[in-house]
Amino acid sequence: MEHDAAFVEASKQLVAANSEVSELTQSLNALIGFAPGTQLILAVPEPTTESVSLPQATQQAVANSLEVVEAEQTLVKAKAASKLSKLEYIPAVAVMGGYLSQQQPVLPLLPNDFSFIGVTATFNIFDFGKREKTVSERNAQVAMAEANVALVKQKVAASVLKSALELQRSQKIRDLTRLLAAGYQEPTLENTSARAGAEAEMLQAELDYRSA
Repeated sequence: MEHDAAFVEASKQLVAANSEVSELTQSLNALIGFAPGTQLILAVPEPTTESVSLPQATQQAVANSLEVVEAEQTLVKAKAASKLSKLEYIPAVAVMGGYLSQQQPVLPLLPNDFSFIGVTATFNIFDFGKREKTVSERNAQVAMAEANVALVKQKVAASVLKSALELQRSQKIRDLTRLLAAGYQEPTLENTSARAGAEAEMLQAELDYRSA
């Protein structure tokens, strides 16, 4: 009686599993454009291996990082502001000129036609150290921007290193699960469940590796 009850329960689970597989198969066929009754044969994907080196991956990540680009633009703005602050030490010079023609002389002492040119220059001598303070602040901002660029690049490089270590770990787990699944080549009644579990772990490990 116990054997019959276990057989009936296993049969129910098998029917439920087959029904779920049928529903999922029809949904998958509809998504990929196959006929609803198309029988699909699942195949184990070939293992893939990434060959990107850590320096190459780091270089690409730094070049394509929005944070690095933003930090570098901030540095460019800080350098521009520093250069502008140093212009305060240069006198402001204005040049003016003109030509005058007197049909009826208004100023008898001047000739009827003459040209003139003038130059003015202004420079603030006493600013109570305001220019020196402004230049010092701008230079400090440049130094901070340069340090921020280096920090952001180090942060991106650390993230790449973490991803690379995760990739290596996923690859090792993937390879181990493939070796485990390969040990269940003989489909016997005793190892059918264990083989199915090993294959499921192998496929999940392959997915994790590709995601990494």
